[in-house]
Amino acid sequence: MILCDTSVYFEIFRGNEQVIEEVGKIGFGNLAICDLSVGEIYFGMRKGEQRKTKELIDLFQRFHFTKEVSKAFIEIMTNRYGRRIQIPDALVASFAKANSRIIYAQC
Repeated sequence: MILCDTSVYFEIFRGNEQVIEEVGKIGFGNLAICDLSVGEIYFGMRKGEQRKTKELIDLFQRFHFTKEVSKAFIEIMTNRYGRRIQIPDALVASFAKANSRIIYAQC
């Protein structure tokens, strides 16, 4: 199972053929998004995109906030890996660390 950064969702939503092809090779059954990403997705959603947004979100497995995610977040922020990590990125990394997963992101 690979944890997708929110950027992957948006690239799929926008129809980025390269990302769609990569996701097709991996398979949605092997991809997850975290609760933070779901919140970011709904925050960025435009009026009229609710149905398409929910349908795409439902294709992913979900990782939820847990005590382990919280502990990982505190560790990451305490150590401040790279010193310039943004809080949303640190939270996604926390989900990955707590669930022993790698992150798939689009930059």
